[in-house]
Amino acid sequence: MTCQNIKTILFVILASLFMFSCEINVFFDDAMPPDVEPISEIPDYFQGIFICESDSSIIHSTGDIVLKESYNRFVTTLDRIRESENCSVLAGGIHLGNRNECFPFTYITEDSIAVEIYSIDTIFHFNDEQVAKIYKDRLFLNIGDQNEGWITFMITPQPDGDLLWEYIDVPDKLKSIEKITYNYKTIERPEKDNQYILKPTLVEFDRILQNRYTTQCDYLRRVNLETENYAH
Repeated sequence: MTCQNIKTILFVILASLFMFSCEINVFFDDAMPPDVEPISEIPDYFQGIFICESDSSIIHSTGDIVLKESYNRFVTTLDRIRESENCSVLAGGIHLGNRNECFPFTYITEDSIAVEIYSIDTIFHFNDEQVAKIYKDRLFLNIGDQNEGWITFMITPQPDGDLLWEYIDVPDKLKSIEKITYNYKTIERPEKDNQYILKPTLVEFDRILQNRYTTQCDYLRRVNLETENYAH
């Protein structure tokens, strides 16, 4: 897996799943936090059904996988679809290039359409390139590999069983990076910003958290499903 592939995966997760986009230029050399053993199952506290505050999508979190179920309806014109680099009209449907899927649409007027998109996306599941760790009562989900770098999400428990989902987002400025660690590798890219792969110690990783080098992806509100017994 290359840094570009990792960047593509992260873009899909943030932009498609969490309605958020960013330029990713800082990676880690290993799954974070360092010197913390990976876990093989998502702890009970982080399991359940949650509603995303941003778009009312549903998160299903079990012991071994995290899924996002979403329904979106948007209205646009065929001209705007044809002008888009990521969308096209194919056989009566709208093809979304970044999802490699085709969704049906209905005409509202002669030139405007409504598109309904229902999807279930995998946010995380355990494998060699997706690693989970617990540190300071937080759940860290990592995507990447040992050769090209990792990106890290942090899920923090909130009152009433809710969860705050954030992305570890160290600024891609040397002043900010060296405020954390001097142990990093620079990847120079012609006509693009440099990329950096950081190798922090656990103490240095704590500095990232202390400096709040994070970006909020979403706030997840827990759904409490209770079965009530009614007397007859």
